[in-house]
Amino acid sequence: MTSNNSTKENGNIFSLFLGSAFFSGLADGTFKVIVPLLAITITHSPEAVGIAAAMVWLPWPFLALFIGGIADRRTPLGIMWAGELTRVFLTLILVLLSLAEIMNIWLFILCVFVVGAGSVAVDIPAQAVVPRIVGPTGLARANGRFQLVQLGTVQLLGPPAAGYLVALGVSGSLGLISISFLISAVLLAATMRGINSHAGVGEQAERIREPVFASFIAGIRYIAKRADVLRISLQAGVSNFAFAGIIATLPLFAVEPGPLGLSTTEYGFLFASGAAGGIIMGFSSHVFAMRIGERLTLQASVPFLGVFIVLISVGNVWLVAVGLFGYGAVIMLWNVVSVTYRQTTVPPELLNRVNATYRWISWGAMPVGASLGGVLVGAIGSEMYFIILAMFASLSGALFAPRNRHFHSAYTNE
Repeated sequence: MTSNNSTKENGNIFSLFLGSAFFSGLADGTFKVIVPLLAITITHSPEAVGIAAAMVWLPWPFLALFIGGIADRRTPLGIMWAGELTRVFLTLILVLLSLAEIMNIWLFILCVFVVGAGSVAVDIPAQAVVPRIVGPTGLARANGRFQLVQLGTVQLLGPPAAGYLVALGVSGSLGLISISFLISAVLLAATMRGINSHAGVGEQAERIREPVFASFIAGIRYIAKRADVLRISLQAGVSNFAFAGIIATLPLFAVEPGPLGLSTTEYGFLFASGAAGGIIMGFSSHVFAMRIGERLTLQASVPFLGVFIVLISVGNVWLVAVGLFGYGAVIMLWNVVSVTYRQTTVPPELLNRVNATYRWISWGAMPVGASLGGVLVGAIGSEMYFIILAMFASLSGALFAPRNRHFHSAYTNE
């Protein structure tokens, strides 16, 4: 009876955490898309608009390792709560600057960077929180639900919400985004209270005495010594490189006067097919992982992405939609399994630092993939670029795939 009550209590705490992730992801996904749209209303300089858009992502390579080191010294939820409050206050500052009519593009860019820094503080510790709430038996299912909420809000709900909110101007749109961040912060506080009052959930701060620099260097060294985690990190870099290239170049291929000849509205629905594939897989990822096997999923998923990228290269809107749908589904499955693998094989006291290094490697590939994609499309055309990208994803994904001898001895979920 006590066990049942404990399981129910853990489920209630996890529901609060998922609720926070929903409002956080909705606001974050909307913010990322709306920043360049709002920047256009402040300045007509394309360079300044480009800088504003880059500020959303720029904090990651600079702050991810540092945040990972700090998160292992404090409670992960406490770091997330501080990051969420940072986003609340900075979006409110932007609202006040706009209402006072003293907004300029450089103040806007500065505030966007700090909001992006808050996002790093929210995202890095999040994966370390899940196993502390649900425990090992429900970890795969819980990761699927968490990834589902993140993908559904950031990629499916956020972009169309940005399209509607931009009509409200800087103050109106960012005011609503700030409210969503605030709701997330309140739910995070409720999650922390639930954990503190429930002895079955192990949320505690590790007392690490080494300097912060040495702390996050420990995460880098750990990944360097673990061939399995290093290879999975490099595979994530390959998939993100390809995904960024698709995001950057697909509009040139799909939107009129491109080969597919779609309107911007039709393109929005086409791009959403990728998120739809991920969301559907999110409901059943644990079932697929058990049927396929977690090891084979980690080894074969990224190389298999090449098949769906080839479909994107075909000048048929339905095949492109199938390609995006399959790409989203496979990435969701691989993400759930790779996150679960790290959570079950990396020591808890190192998990935040390892996650930070992992994200630093994988997300660092995105600006390279996006910029190189634009250059290659201009040189060789969209169709040939997607074919080359498919070959790169398949060959690199296979090259970096962890071998059976690399897998951690503690990982027996087959």
